[in-house]
Amino acid sequence: MAIISRGAWLAAAVVLCMQPARAQARPGRSVEGDVVDASSGRGIAGARVRIQSGQDDPLFTTADEQGHFRFAGLALKSYQADASYPGFMSARKAAGVNGGETVSLGTFRPNAEIRLEMRRYSVIVGKVTDPAGVAVEGVTVGALQRFPMGERGHSSLCLGSREGDYQYAGRLCVRTNDLGEYRLGPLAAGSYYIGVDPQPNPNSFGLPAMWLPRDASERATFYPHALKPSQTKPVTVDEGAELRVDVQIAREGGFKVSGRVLGLGAGETAGLRVSVYAVPLSTNAWQSPDLAIGGDHFQATDLLPGKYVFEAFQWATNPPDVSMAPVAAARRTVEVGTADADGIDLTLAPTPDIEGTVVFENSCAAAPVRIMLRGDFAHARDLHAGADGRFVLQHLIPEKYKVYVQPEALTNAFASSAKLGDTEVLTDGFEATANTKGPLRITMSCRRR
Repeated sequence: MAIISRGAWLAAAVVLCMQPARAQARPGRSVEGDVVDASSGRGIAGARVRIQSGQDDPLFTTADEQGHFRFAGLALKSYQADASYPGFMSARKAAGVNGGETVSLGTFRPNAEIRLEMRRYSVIVGKVTDPAGVAVEGVTVGALQRFPMGERGHSSLCLGSREGDYQYAGRLCVRTNDLGEYRLGPLAAGSYYIGVDPQPNPNSFGLPAMWLPRDASERATFYPHALKPSQTKPVTVDEGAELRVDVQIAREGGFKVSGRVLGLGAGETAGLRVSVYAVPLSTNAWQSPDLAIGGDHFQATDLLPGKYVFEAFQWATNPPDVSMAPVAAARRTVEVGTADADGIDLTLAPTPDIEGTVVFENSCAAAPVRIMLRGDFAHARDLHAGADGRFVLQHLIPEKYKVYVQPEALTNAFASSAKLGDTEVLTDGFEATANTKGPLRITMSCRRR
């Protein structure tokens, strides 16, 4: 029979006591992965990797020679991860997706791996000249892509045009320098319509110190020298390539449309405070005509042939506060031909108020709700239903609206119905007119867990 000494027993006891402690040791809590060229699959050495959780300060590291990176000692949270390297853009951004890759650490997944793919970006460069061939400083140049009407909503960050069943949205714009030169990049490889706006909006990018107002007959132009995107073809740039595209601004005289604003409070003695807009439907949507208003008369000059929607709004403040809803509105479609048009009257009618309620079904707990309306002409209305679910859409501009409902708290509730009177409008939206009546009843249902 073996005899175990007292010292051996003590040593064994220490080992047995330590084993549970090791089993409960804190996990690594790390995020690691690789930054790779999506085309070749090779790691990108020296890429700068960034992760961030919510509003916390971001963390940075650098990928090694194989493109591998690692963040250690992290909290159990969700993180957004992305990478940067000269000449490359993330594959997500190249595909039109904003934001980085999401990775979450939790009790049962304290360590995570992620693959960050990047693509070589493309660049389009060129020069813009006026109709006489002189370089033009300070005009806006944009790379636009075509989408079916409504697919991208009103998400365009710069320029933009619509024609027929398509809209042309530009998400990257620059101004020409003093030599008329521009550089559009980084861009994902693909096809683009290159558009130039010679009448820039001073509120968008700022104007050069020596910028002078341009001739109104100089038109928004698509490469190489067209007034409409349908009159030209897009240019195609390969991944990692630089393409040169020079544009000459087109010049074409236009016509005048004039008329009166009639209806509520019409006439200077009544203190008429109105704004008039002309929205192009079949010409470049970013090139707005010059409009002059005097008393109850308006005049738009230099309009190219095509269809326009003329809108008039009456405001309750003087000068007009366009951040507020107008108390009256008018809309009329006008076909501009090859001659001036007079007698285009716009008759104001009151903008309707629509009362409504948000109702939660019996199985759903009530929660704050955000109600969003999006109109065909970029008019929008956002509001928040009160604690009792009641709301009022005040002074709604007449046009067709889509209805979107979004809970503002963590809940499994969703909008299952939106009825304006007896008509279901959640899917197809509704047409608001001066005679539109409510109520708008929104029903929230709950998904089964």
